[in-house]
Amino acid sequence: MLVAMLLAALSLVIATPASGAPPATMQGWCEEVRTAREDHCELRALSTTAGSGPFSVAGMANGSIEVEGWEGSEVRVTARVIARNAGSARAAADLAESVEVRAAAGRIQVEGPRGGLFRRSSWSVDLRIQVPTGTDLDLGTTNGAIRVTGVGGAVSARATNGALSLDGVRGSANARTTNGSITVAMSGGGTGNRALDLRTTNGSIDLQLPPSVGARVEARTSNGRITSDFPLEMEGRRQNQASGSLGDGSGSVTLRTTNGTIRIRRGS
Repeated sequence: MLVAMLLAALSLVIATPASGAPPATMQGWCEEVRTAREDHCELRALSTTAGSGPFSVAGMANGSIEVEGWEGSEVRVTARVIARNAGSARAAADLAESVEVRAAAGRIQVEGPRGGLFRRSSWSVDLRIQVPTGTDLDLGTTNGAIRVTGVGGAVSARATNGALSLDGVRGSANARTTNGSITVAMSGGGTGNRALDLRTTNGSIDLQLPPSVGARVEARTSNGRITSDFPLEMEGRRQNQASGSLGDGSGSVTLRTTNGTIRIRRGS
């Protein structure tokens, strides 16, 4: 009884459900977020296989997605589930318990209640995922950032309110957000027949390409400027349009933003 009372007095309620213990490196993840006394945070560990098609994440309304390529053959997932403003610690724990994070071959599905007992209650799920390096990805969230590191397959990343970051990617990439910046660093020589299509409405675009890049480049911003380490033809009074063919021109690079700058960098 005394132990239970001491735990209840903590400002952060942390639980690890029976779905599996998270890796030791993730144990402090709940402590990284600010929560009130009545809020609840728990970690869940899941694993699955990459499947035959793109590995997808669906159902993400509020929360970030981080994906890292690794040399293993399975997909490892740590989910951080947070419930807020439920009225009490017990109600917040019940709300978190009602949030489902399911892993199946080639897919992560997140589902939770649309409304709670208290009008202001809310929940979110953040995902940290390890996938085999050659995996194709299809990622989407509404309110949250997406970060992909060291993945060699094709990447599709979509958000409404959130920044997108693709670092060390080697395949084609399609990244779209409405409110947020896009940062992409391509790895490997040239682009081959890879296609990069990066689009945002309110945010900047920062793209790093290999020195031996071969691609047709088209970039445009409505309110901002374009700068490039590569020889491109600049157009518009404010240098807000750029185009040109680099190397053998076998790949394609399309960059679009309405309110923001575009920076094209030469990698090392």
